[in-house]
Amino acid sequence: MRSEIRQFKCLEDNFGLLIHDPRTGATAAIDVPEAAPVLDELAKTGWNLTHIFVTHRHKDHIGGIPEVKARFPQVHV
Repeated sequence: MRSEIRQFKCLEDNFGLLIHDPRTGATAAIDVPEAAPVLDELAKTGWNLTHIFVTHRHKDHIGGIPEVKARFPQVHV
């Protein structure tokens, strides 16, 4: 499967990642440190978030999940 990956800055010292499958349209965020950068990157790409993969439950990895879930209620976490 060929995927597209976007990396972008979150918080002062962290990164956000989106992985997109152009064939199915599925898009996963790897952790959500804060909502705004994730939502901005989704808006730039036009991708629809379908999944959030949480690597662990520290605040700097999950802080933006509630806001992102409010915008994309269908998302699987």
